[in-house]
Amino acid sequence: MALGKGLAALLGEDDTNHHQLTSININQLKPNPLQPRRHFDDAALKDLIASIKEKGILQPILVRSIGEHHYEIIAGERRYRAAKHIGLGEVPIIILDCNDDEALEIGLIENLQRENLNPIEEAESIDRLMNAHQKTQEQISKSLGKSRSYVANSLRLMMLPEDVKLLVQKGDLSAGHARSLLGLENASELAKQIIEQSLSVRDVEKISKQHKKKSALMIEDTPSEIEQDMTILSDKISTYLKVQSNLSIKKQKVYLTLEFDDWEKLDYLCQILQQNSL
Repeated sequence: MALGKGLAALLGEDDTNHHQLTSININQLKPNPLQPRRHFDDAALKDLIASIKEKGILQPILVRSIGEHHYEIIAGERRYRAAKHIGLGEVPIIILDCNDDEALEIGLIENLQRENLNPIEEAESIDRLMNAHQKTQEQISKSLGKSRSYVANSLRLMMLPEDVKLLVQKGDLSAGHARSLLGLENASELAKQIIEQSLSVRDVEKISKQHKKKSALMIEDTPSEIEQDMTILSDKISTYLKVQSNLSIKKQKVYLTLEFDDWEKLDYLCQILQQNSL
């Protein structure tokens, strides 16, 4: 079986032919609770069901062993669900020997190569690889065969309000539209406006700039509230980085100053930046 370049690279080019291809009873399979896909489109699933009824499962399901004669799905849950709906007794699988990190990464790569994940599912998976599995943006970009900027832009979607994320998941809002809303307090309101008025990404960028200018002017209007918030934020930064920090506003721009009294504290900051690939 020919695996995608990113997947073959992860598994090892010389080893891809040594993974076990077989067929098993569908009841021996168990969905992976950490699999990248969260939303299963009903229409797409119906199309897959029709295809499998006519031609069978052409692409084996990738799995790993979780006990005697039982397996957890790494990639191919849509095929599993469609086969289950039809009532197939057996399904083709490829058994891989991998840990949690590799299982998540393989599942993400397989879905990305098929372009089956929505932008939020993709961002959540990359975020999980970084935080739970200690992967850097550089490592992820190489594994996925994507650019570093692609990974960074995907992660930015994690900062959206939950209701806006849901609109992106449903396909009502594009990733480009969503990124234009980042950092805006009224992002949810603007998201509805985008859908109702069919605004282009360029339209949203213009509106976004106008709102950000208004927000910048508000800094001068409420200095006491801003100063209080900045003090709280500065304290959090100091606690997290273990250094003295100071936030200040000059000409509608926010400046962060960090004070290091020894090289060990600076080295600690470098380690944090390296881990998160900032």
